[in-house]
Amino acid sequence: MAKYTVTRKCGHAERVDLIGPHKKREQTLERMEGGDCYACVEEQQTKKNADNAAAAKAAGWPALTGTERQVAWAETLRAKAVEELRASADWWSEKYPEAPGHPLPFIETAMLAVESASWWIDNRNDLGTAGVLLAGTDVAESLGLLEPLAREDLGPHLLLRPVIELPFTGSPWMSRSVRVAVCSCGWKGARRYNLAISAAEHIEGLDDEVKAEIRRAHPQDEPHACTESLGLRRCVMRPFLRD
Repeated sequence: MAKYTVTRKCGHAERVDLIGPHKKREQTLERMEGGDCYACVEEQQTKKNADNAAAAKAAGWPALTGTERQVAWAETLRAKAVEELRASADWWSEKYPEAPGHPLPFIETAMLAVESASWWIDNRNDLGTAGVLLAGTDVAESLGLLEPLAREDLGPHLLLRPVIELPFTGSPWMSRSVRVAVCSCGWKGARRYNLAISAAEHIEGLDDEVKAEIRRAHPQDEPHACTESLGLRRCVMRPFLRD
C-alpha cells in the first residue's frame, strides 16, 4: 500500500491509499485527477436532489416517504425516470404505429402515484420496466394487445399474456420486453416472476362447469377461433386446459 496526495479537478487535494501494481496505481491517480473530490461531489448531488425536489413540488407530484437520505436520492431518480419516459414518446409511436392509444400517460401516472422512496431506489437500474409493470394492463390495452378479450366466441374466460416491447435501456442484463397477464373476466396477474404459473392457478381455481365450457370453446384437436380468426399458431388457452 502507498499513500498519495492527489489534486482533484475541483482544486481540492485528497490523501488516498492505493494498492496494486505501479501502473494500475498511476491509472487510478489519473482518473481521480479528472474528477471532483468526494466533498464536492456530495455537495453537487445534494443541490441536484434539492432542485429536483423543488421542481417536483412545483409540478404537483406527490411527496415521497422514507428517511431523509432516501427521499433526497429518490427525488433525483424520479425526475430522471420521468424525463427518460417522456423522451420515449416517439419510440412507442414508431414501434406500435397501429396502436389505438398511447401508453405514456398510463405509465407516468402509475409511476408518480408511488410515494415510497424505497421503490424508486430498489428499481433504479430499470425504472422504465418497473413503470410499465405498474400499468401493465392499461399499457397493453392502449397498444391494442388486448382486443381479443372482447370476443364472445372465445368462451367465458380468455386469458392473454401479451408481450410488451420496451424502449428503455436499463441494465444490460435486463429483458427488453415484459409480459402482463389478464383474463376477460377481469382477473389481472400479480406482478410475479412467472406469470404462466399465476395464470394457471387462476384457471385451476374455476368451477368444473366453467372449465368444461372453456374446453368446448377451445377444442384441443380442432381448428377454432383462436387458431383461425385470430391467426394464431396455437390456442392461447391450450397451456391452461389440463384434464
